[in-house]
Amino acid sequence: MRQSRAVENMRVALMDLLGKGGERFRQFDDAYAQAVRDKLMLESGDPRLNNPVGVARNMAGAFAGAPITHGPALMVRADGTEYLPETLVEKIAGYGTPAVGGVSRYVLPAAGVSLAGKGLVDIVSMLNDDQEVR
Repeated sequence: MRQSRAVENMRVALMDLLGKGGERFRQFDDAYAQAVRDKLMLESGDPRLNNPVGVARNMAGAFAGAPITHGPALMVRADGTEYLPETLVEKIAGYGTPAVGGVSRYVLPAAGVSLAGKGLVDIVSMLNDDQEVR
């Protein structure tokens, strides 16, 4: 009985720690997503929104700046009211938007750093091979 109580205490402590870590990550991701939106998206009334490049920039900002910890993106009706995705296409868009945001903010930069590191290793390897040929 005593051992099971200790296990339960450890489980509660671990869940509390994970909850705090999850909340910290959520706060970090929210701030990061907001910074991406602020950097990419144009303000309402900006004359650059009158061309396709400006519209594409705002769409990229909306996707890349979608927080990944809030579930599906809300849909907006013509009257401006928001609702959860209902149809299959809406669900794909609703769940896909945060996924695209996460990939653009976390996966692509990590892959870029990895590729840059691999490039450096390849350059050093080529230089070493060149030195041995002499």
